[in-house]
Amino acid sequence: MKINKRECRKYAAPDLAIPASHGLLHAKQIHYIVRTATKNIGGSRLLVLYIYDRKKALAQDFRPVYTLFQGKDDFITLTRREDGSLVWRTASFDNMSIDDDDCAFYSSHDENRVTRFCAIAKKNGLTALPALQRKIKAAQELERRHKKQRPIIARMSLLAPWPRDFKGWIHREVLPQYLFYTYQKGKTLMDGYCTACKHEVQVSAPKHNADGICPFCKKSVTLKSRGKRGYFSDRRTVQILQKISDNELVIRVYKVYCKYPKTDTAEMSIHEATRIFLRLDDSEKCMMEPYHHSFQSGDLTPWKHGYCPIRYIYQENFGAEVCGHLYHRNLDEVLSGTPWQYSQLKPFYMTDKAEMATGPYLKALIEHPKLEMLFKLGFYRLTCDMVYRDDPIHTLDCGRKKPYEILQVWPEDVNDLRDNHCGTSELRKYQEYRKKGISSKDRSEVFSWVDRHNLRGDYDVLALMPYMTLHKLFRYTEEQFALLHAYKTDNGNSRYESMSRILGEYRDYLRLCEQQNYDMKSSFVLHPRNLQQAHDRLSARIKAKLNAEQRRSFKEAYRQIVSHLDFELEGMTIVYPQQLEDIEAEGNKLHHCVGSYTTSVAEKKCIILFLRHTADPEKPFYTIEVRDKAVKQVRGMQNSAPTPEVEQFMTAWENNVLRRAKLPAAA
Repeated sequence: MKINKRECRKYAAPDLAIPASHGLLHAKQIHYIVRTATKNIGGSRLLVLYIYDRKKALAQDFRPVYTLFQGKDDFITLTRREDGSLVWRTASFDNMSIDDDDCAFYSSHDENRVTRFCAIAKKNGLTALPALQRKIKAAQELERRHKKQRPIIARMSLLAPWPRDFKGWIHREVLPQYLFYTYQKGKTLMDGYCTACKHEVQVSAPKHNADGICPFCKKSVTLKSRGKRGYFSDRRTVQILQKISDNELVIRVYKVYCKYPKTDTAEMSIHEATRIFLRLDDSEKCMMEPYHHSFQSGDLTPWKHGYCPIRYIYQENFGAEVCGHLYHRNLDEVLSGTPWQYSQLKPFYMTDKAEMATGPYLKALIEHPKLEMLFKLGFYRLTCDMVYRDDPIHTLDCGRKKPYEILQVWPEDVNDLRDNHCGTSELRKYQEYRKKGISSKDRSEVFSWVDRHNLRGDYDVLALMPYMTLHKLFRYTEEQFALLHAYKTDNGNSRYESMSRILGEYRDYLRLCEQQNYDMKSSFVLHPRNLQQAHDRLSARIKAKLNAEQRRSFKEAYRQIVSHLDFELEGMTIVYPQQLEDIEAEGNKLHHCVGSYTTSVAEKKCIILFLRHTADPEKPFYTIEVRDKAVKQVRGMQNSAPTPEVEQFMTAWENNVLRRAKLPAAA
């Protein structure tokens, strides 16, 4: 019964005084004095503990700092603040900053009253009370858990038992089958036992762990010698689909364990691990609500909301898997009258009878109804990709009706895609062909040309399509290949040993032309007489232009900081690079990567400075990177960390010079 706080307030400050001669008032090791009473408050018999501050009581302040109301199944404490106001607390006695050693009962009667009320044997008052409160807290926590579990129990009560032939289906269609035989030297026919048909058979010239066929039932089996097989086991995940209502289904996921100790018959156990409820909400959106089987003790039901926790992310978690073989014999009956009636779930699974995640498939069929049409047209692999790997919204035009419009390809491509069992990667390629206006005839030429030149794919061809027609592209690249395939680099290597190299260089050349705002419709730009010379000439021009811009930016950046960062201490000094080449030379001599920072320096993203010995300012010693008025790194030979002396110099320079200097914002 819940404690009545309003009634309890009437008993919060009793008129109880402690005589000045009482020994506890003068015991300095005691901080709190406890007096007790049992009262009938609001229809409940409660134990009341009045806890006084000894120092305040010695000063004749007999207002309790804590008044604890303890019942058989609940407790609460009224705490007095420094300003005299009262506040309720639900903390237990252990958590109220009261130590057992700092506390004492006013009399033995007070302690006996506590021990009798708590009814916990072999406990004194200051240990019996927390023990009772812990027991109450545990019961309250259990009740809170049970309160959450009761709706789950009600939901689980709607489920029917598994189908009568469920175990037989697992044995015949899911688990692997074996033919155990006794090896006999010198014999051709040997006695065996088939686990599929459970018949004694004779097998001819068997070989251990080889694949075979049972001579009686004609099922595929694995041959195992009884003398070699030892102990082994199999495990599988299976699913049952059941109907809750016309708007709700449940997927029940079972774990099947099958072990063969030293007998021919298997010991099979089945454990239900996960239940996934699927329903349509008011907005016709498919909702998936999973529950997993937990082995936590003290609960009303083992079913907990959510998927089964996994132990390791990057390892197999068999107990948490929901992908498994689907019991298909009742699917027509289960799906009848539901939004999934025409979902093609049974033929989808029966296509290859592979393990599948049923929930995502049913959810995708509600959100993207056109997937049903694709599967009926024979696009099994594409449907798999759409359900489990890619978002149909970005690949299909679900607002259309005709297959080629949904797939966003040419009409004649539909049969070609289906016959080639296309997935999303092939579909996107065909979609790109259509966007670029490549007809099926031209596409055949592309395939033939790619195959003739041993190209890995048609990427380079499609990348060059915006600039010219296929025929012009083929003619020009073949001319250039004939002209340049014998060209050698300075070190004697072949630069254009394949058509792929020609296409790559041509693509790079056209990209550079676009960057320089050349006329991309001009034949003079698109088809230079010598691709190698045109590419190298343009690259050199761009590099020279870029170097000139970088040099100007470099000089401008260092013009603003020269002399502002000067510092000398303990035989070391700060030196400024005079040009970009100085930074590259610094990296080469110290064998670190500061040479790659020249672009960042030119763009004023950072400042590079040199730390040198005052006696030899030309010899590289340490390199400094500064960003946002802070030293980001100091590196010596082969990226070595600074010595204590260098760290001392850097600290002094940063505190006395860098932070006070007037530098550009980027520095």
